[in-house]
Amino acid sequence: MVKKRKLPLVLFLLTLILILYSCCKTIFWTGSYEFNHTTDDWAEVKIEIVQIDGYIDDTHFTNTPYQDSYNQEKIMVIREITDKESFIQELQSLTSYQPLGQPIGSIHGNAIRLIYSDGQIEIITHYGSALIKESEILVYTKTFDKNQFQAFWQKWAAET
Repeated sequence: MVKKRKLPLVLFLLTLILILYSCCKTIFWTGSYEFNHTTDDWAEVKIEIVQIDGYIDDTHFTNTPYQDSYNQEKIMVIREITDKESFIQELQSLTSYQPLGQPIGSIHGNAIRLIYSDGQIEIITHYGSALIKESEILVYTKTFDKNQFQAFWQKWAAET
């Protein structure tokens, strides 16, 4: 008799945990930012502080053609980073989060653009990032604390 009462309770608790797990903005993992593209030589990567005026859409969520989604004219370069090692080291010191929930479909605003030697482009904002390769754009929900990221962005945008 006791076993029959425990099973519904266990099922109810498991269901409740799954609902809370999927609906809440619980942090899945924290740590240093994990780049969407890997490189062994940062000297070969062009790093820019940029402002995106408009949206860069994930081609898997929208049926927007590649050329319309990644429009170079909507990206204003604030400055190119020359001290790449210090920049990457400081970016890696910011805590990055992977929240649970619905993925974002586009990115915009203050960003960091990394242009890799193979032509792939990674764009990082405080609330998400995108990897642009050939004809597809993949948007990831990797976030930072907004104030911490904006302070980092503004510092590097202003340095001479």
